[in-house]
Amino acid sequence: YQSLSVPFAKLQAEAVLREQRPTAWWIAYDHLWLRVAAHWTGDPSLRSAFDNGRIPYEAIAGLLGCTQEEAQALLMWQVYGRDATLLGQSFPQAVESLPDNLPAWGLRLDKSLPAYCAGISTMQQAYWQNRKMQTLYGRILRPGRPHGEASAFAIFGTVEDITANAAVTFWRNRTSPDIVINLIK
Repeated sequence: YQSLSVPFAKLQAEAVLREQRPTAWWIAYDHLWLRVAAHWTGDPSLRSAFDNGRIPYEAIAGLLGCTQEEAQALLMWQVYGRDATLLGQSFPQAVESLPDNLPAWGLRLDKSLPAYCAGISTMQQAYWQNRKMQTLYGRILRPGRPHGEASAFAIFGTVEDITANAAVTFWRNRTSPDIVINLIK
């Protein structure tokens, strides 16, 4: 809490209180949520795409026989326990990109990305058995939430932890108080 949450709150307050100026450079974590999902699930298809420098959505779209937008939406749908309503609460644009006939696409996901689907199911099962879900940095989701929300919390919560940690590190290591760090979500 002291090493990350308090500095992160200070960083956010500073960004709000200072006038916004154009930034000179950007830092991006391309496909970070998919990298986290590959870590949690151990999926060889995602890992291969990252290891070979391929665009992961392009690789997955090729496996599934769909567009890159549909591939991204289907991967997110899987993370949210194949619950389009739950997915829509966090990512409404992803629901719009989902293809028709989701049960058939669910079977295609199971056949094309078995490790990914099994990894997400294992996360949901662990939530049920342990009565909690944790991010990589240890934030906890207590019981009583849908299983799809638990696996999404582990993956997207870890992404939030990583970006908050990076922002605090940049903020602490800046060379001048005139340097403002803005987070874009």
